Amino acid sequence: MIFAGQISTIGVTTGEENAVAVTISNRFERWSMGLPDKFTDASWRKRKSDGRIFRYVAQMAERAIYWGSKKDAPTFVYK
Repeated sequence: MIFAGQISTIGVTTGEENAVAVTISNRFERWSMGLPDKFTDASWRKRKSDGRIFRYVAQMAERAIYWGSKKDAPTFVYK
């Protein structure tokens, strides 16, 4: 293997002489790009207006986790 990476862009030129230009990048360049969506209720509802899969994410960020404990976590507040 000479290079392991991803294709960034592909350009195609047609005419008398045809050409394909491929730009490649390594995985570290991909990390600098932002993700198109966030894992929030508002972000998901822009895509699926009737979906509420992420409605409790904000509440979970503030919640304590009791691993291996019989102590129950507080209930979620439906919004």
